[in-house]
Amino acid sequence: MMAAREEVRQRRADGILYLSKGLGGAALKGRPGAGAALIVNGAYFVRAEGIARALGDVVREQALEVTGALTARHSGSGATIVMQPLFNTTGGYRDYVFPAIANIILQQTLLFASARLIAERRRRDDWQRDRATALSTWIAMTLIGIFAGLFVFGFAFWVQDVPRTGNVPGLLLALPVFAATVAALGLVAGSLFRSGDDALKLLMPTSVPLVFLAGFAWPLDEMPGWLATIAWFSPATAAMHLFIRFNQMGASIAEAATPLLVLIGLMIGYGAIWCFGRAHAGREDPTSDAAG
Repeated sequence: MMAAREEVRQRRADGILYLSKGLGGAALKGRPGAGAALIVNGAYFVRAEGIARALGDVVREQALEVTGALTARHSGSGATIVMQPLFNTTGGYRDYVFPAIANIILQQTLLFASARLIAERRRRDDWQRDRATALSTWIAMTLIGIFAGLFVFGFAFWVQDVPRTGNVPGLLLALPVFAATVAALGLVAGSLFRSGDDALKLLMPTSVPLVFLAGFAWPLDEMPGWLATIAWFSPATAAMHLFIRFNQMGASIAEAATPLLVLIGLMIGYGAIWCFGRAHAGREDPTSDAAG
């Protein structure tokens, strides 16, 4: 499987057909649980759909031949063939798009709120720059982000019956890190503006580009290296690779270690800028903004 995945990454192959061990014997004996996995590169949607449909038909035809022979040999017995997407269980928009878009929604909502909070404090000249205030503000916004994430993953996904709770401990570990990272980034961004409206005007148009940079609509492996590097500076990119693995795929923490470490690094970096940046060193000279 590792060699096959590398072939797909290097574009020498477009997909992988994986046969489970003992598939032939299981099919002949009518044992449940055996199957074939078809993994297709989603970078080119039309090509991927054609490959998936063609190989799926071949696998189904071969399976029908085997089960037909089994039925003829043992009257009344046979194996049931089930074609089932692995993660998008309903084959619809909800299970495919919403789990990835939810991370962008959570990020942008908290980002806008944090940035507007600080920008409005600057506009009212009520911006305290000491480190204790900076830290407490960061903690408060992080808690809001955690509660929002728990609502989405714990309640909204349950109400909408979205695949979920694959690895709850991993999710509970990643969610506070994600919320703290986004809160720190929003606070840093808000400190660059003198008005909450100005902050929203410039930050709101970033939502759509971040969707495409997150790596779900277009794989990061297929992007230019410099663009994929920039994408990782958005917390939603690492969060998408974390939350989908923990929620939908049931991955272990070790299997999601890379995006988790990236997110922790972003949290430390953005948090340090917010808490220890020059903006918190002292009072601002009001004449400097008036002159600007």
